[in-house]
Amino acid sequence: MTQPPAGTHSFDGAAASTAYRSALQVIGAVEPRIAQAIGAELTDQRASLKLIASENYASPAVLLTMGNWFSDKYAEGTVGHRFYAGCQNVDTVEALAAEHARELFGAPTPTSSRTPASTPTWSPSGPSSPRRWSCRRWRRPARSTSTT
Repeated sequence: MTQPPAGTHSFDGAAASTAYRSALQVIGAVEPRIAQAIGAELTDQRASLKLIASENYASPAVLLTMGNWFSDKYAEGTVGHRFYAGCQNVDTVEALAAEHARELFGAPTPTSSRTPASTPTWSPSGPSSPRRWSCRRWRRPARSTSTT
Protein backbone atom coordinates (compact mmCIF):
# COMPACT_ATOMS: atom_id res chain seq x y z
CA MET A 1 0.00 0.00 0.00
CA THR A 2 1.44 3.37 -0.98
CA GLN A 3 1.41 6.28 1.43
CA PRO A 4 -0.40 9.49 0.46
CA PRO A 5 1.77 12.56 -0.17
CA ALA A 6 2.73 14.54 2.92
CA GLY A 7 -0.02 16.91 4.03
CA THR A 8 -2.84 14.89 2.44
CA HIS A 9 -5.14 12.29 3.94
CA SER A 10 -6.34 9.05 2.47
CA PHE A 11 -9.32 6.94 3.57
CA ASP A 12 -9.41 3.19 3.02
CA GLY A 13 -13.06 2.16 3.25
CA ALA A 14 -12.26 -1.56 3.18
CA ALA A 15 -9.85 -1.22 6.10
CA ALA A 16 -12.43 0.77 8.09
CA SER A 17 -15.09 -1.85 7.37
CA THR A 18 -12.75 -4.60 8.56
CA ALA A 19 -11.94 -2.63 11.71
CA TYR A 20 -15.65 -2.17 12.49
CA ARG A 21 -16.44 -5.84 11.94
CA SER A 22 -13.54 -6.79 14.20
CA ALA A 23 -14.68 -4.36 16.90
CA LEU A 24 -18.23 -5.71 16.76
CA GLN A 25 -16.90 -9.26 17.11
CA VAL A 26 -14.99 -8.26 20.25
CA ILE A 27 -18.06 -6.49 21.66
CA GLY A 28 -20.31 -9.39 20.67
CA ALA A 29 -18.08 -11.88 22.47
CA VAL A 30 -18.62 -9.94 25.70
CA GLU A 31 -22.24 -8.81 25.25
CA PRO A 32 -24.01 -9.86 22.04
CA ARG A 33 -27.04 -7.63 22.68
CA ILE A 34 -24.84 -4.51 22.70
CA ALA A 35 -23.19 -5.56 19.43
CA GLN A 36 -26.65 -6.17 18.00
CA ALA A 37 -27.87 -2.73 19.09
CA ILE A 38 -24.79 -1.07 17.56
CA GLY A 39 -25.42 -2.90 14.27
CA ALA A 40 -29.10 -1.91 14.34
CA GLU A 41 -28.16 1.75 14.92
CA LEU A 42 -25.79 1.66 11.94
CA THR A 43 -28.56 0.18 9.80
CA ASP A 44 -30.98 2.89 10.96
CA GLN A 45 -28.47 5.67 10.24
CA ARG A 46 -27.80 4.33 6.77
CA ALA A 47 -31.51 4.02 6.00
CA SER A 48 -32.61 7.52 6.99
CA LEU A 49 -31.36 11.00 7.65
CA LYS A 50 -32.43 12.51 10.96
CA LEU A 51 -31.96 16.26 11.16
CA ILE A 52 -31.74 16.58 14.92
CA ALA A 53 -29.47 19.42 16.05
CA SER A 54 -28.09 17.53 19.04
CA GLU A 55 -27.06 14.47 17.00
CA ASN A 56 -24.05 14.12 14.74
CA TYR A 57 -22.95 11.69 12.07
CA ALA A 58 -19.31 11.05 12.88
CA SER A 59 -16.87 9.93 10.23
CA PRO A 60 -15.48 6.37 10.39
CA ALA A 61 -12.11 7.78 11.49
CA VAL A 62 -13.72 9.67 14.39
CA LEU A 63 -15.75 6.63 15.46
CA LEU A 64 -12.65 4.41 15.48
CA THR A 65 -10.66 7.06 17.32
CA MET A 66 -13.23 7.36 20.11
CA GLY A 67 -12.90 3.73 21.21
CA ASN A 68 -9.28 3.57 22.32
CA TRP A 69 -7.09 3.60 25.42
CA PHE A 70 -7.57 7.33 25.94
CA SER A 71 -10.99 6.38 27.30
CA ASP A 72 -9.10 5.01 30.34
CA LYS A 73 -7.22 8.26 30.93
CA TYR A 74 -8.13 11.07 33.31
CA ALA A 75 -6.50 14.32 32.20
CA GLU A 76 -7.94 17.31 34.02
CA GLY A 77 -6.47 20.69 33.12
CA THR A 78 -5.10 22.12 29.89
CA VAL A 79 -2.26 21.22 27.54
CA GLY A 80 0.99 21.42 29.48
CA HIS A 81 -0.81 22.23 32.73
CA ARG A 82 -2.40 19.02 33.97
CA PHE A 83 -3.27 18.19 37.55
CA TYR A 84 -1.73 14.72 37.20
CA ALA A 85 1.51 13.42 35.69
CA GLY A 86 1.67 11.14 32.66
CA CYS A 87 -0.62 13.13 30.36
CA GLN A 88 1.87 13.93 27.59
CA ASN A 89 0.01 11.75 25.06
CA VAL A 90 -3.30 13.39 25.94
CA ASP A 91 -1.60 16.78 25.48
CA THR A 92 -0.49 15.73 21.99
CA VAL A 93 -4.01 14.72 20.96
CA GLU A 94 -5.64 17.77 22.54
CA ALA A 95 -3.15 20.14 20.90
CA LEU A 96 -3.83 18.53 17.51
CA ALA A 97 -7.59 18.83 18.07
CA ALA A 98 -7.18 22.54 18.85
CA GLU A 99 -5.02 22.95 15.73
CA HIS A 100 -7.69 21.32 13.56
CA ALA A 101 -10.41 23.47 15.14
CA ARG A 102 -8.39 26.63 14.42
CA GLU A 103 -7.93 25.52 10.81
CA LEU A 104 -11.64 24.75 10.40
CA PHE A 105 -13.11 27.75 12.21
CA GLY A 106 -10.36 30.35 11.83
CA ALA A 107 -10.28 31.36 15.47
CA PRO A 108 -8.15 30.56 18.48
CA THR A 109 -9.69 27.78 20.55
CA PRO A 110 -8.89 27.42 24.22
CA THR A 111 -8.67 23.77 25.19
CA SER A 112 -9.78 22.23 28.42
CA SER A 113 -10.41 18.67 29.60
CA ARG A 114 -12.60 19.42 32.57
CA THR A 115 -15.39 17.19 33.72
CA PRO A 116 -18.62 18.70 35.00
CA ALA A 117 -18.14 16.97 38.37
CA SER A 118 -14.87 18.76 39.00
CA THR A 119 -15.65 22.12 37.42
CA PRO A 120 -16.45 24.74 40.04
CA THR A 121 -19.63 26.74 39.83
CA TRP A 122 -18.82 30.42 39.57
CA SER A 123 -21.27 32.93 40.98
CA PRO A 124 -21.24 36.54 42.17
CA SER A 125 -20.01 36.82 45.74
CA GLY A 126 -22.66 39.32 46.72
CA PRO A 127 -25.05 41.99 45.46
CA SER A 128 -22.80 44.85 46.58
CA SER A 129 -19.86 43.78 44.42
CA PRO A 130 -20.98 42.34 41.06
CA ARG A 131 -17.40 42.23 39.73
CA ARG A 132 -16.14 39.90 42.44
CA TRP A 133 -16.62 36.21 41.77
CA SER A 134 -16.19 33.28 44.06
CA CYS A 135 -15.85 29.58 43.49
CA ARG A 136 -18.50 27.38 45.06
CA ARG A 137 -18.34 23.61 44.80
CA TRP A 138 -21.36 21.43 45.34
CA ARG A 139 -21.40 19.82 48.76
CA ARG A 140 -23.48 16.87 49.84
CA PRO A 141 -26.11 17.92 52.37
CA ALA A 142 -25.33 16.91 55.94
CA ARG A 143 -27.21 13.84 57.11
CA SER A 144 -29.65 14.23 59.92
CA THR A 145 -28.61 12.35 63.04
CA SER A 146 -32.02 12.43 64.65
CA THR A 147 -34.10 9.29 64.64
CA THR A 148 -37.81 9.91 64.60
